Amino acid sequence: MHTVRIFILRLLVDPSEPEALRGAIQPMPEGAAQPFADEQELLKALHRLAYPAETSVAERGTDETPDR
Repeated sequence: MHTVRIFILRLLVDPSEPEALRGAIQPMPEGAAQPFADEQELLKALHRLAYPAETSVAERGTDETPDR
């Protein structure tokens, strides 16, 4: 079964650095915006927000497998 997750992605463009990827990603319908300063931080935030159970297990450093 598929799960649909919705996020608001805000990109902040600095005219002096138009190639820089900065902004915030926020899970919907509720949740705090997670700022990011580059592509790697965006990917980490997206993974953390999209898969919170897996992230919490990884952060604890255990071998537990989360239920899905």
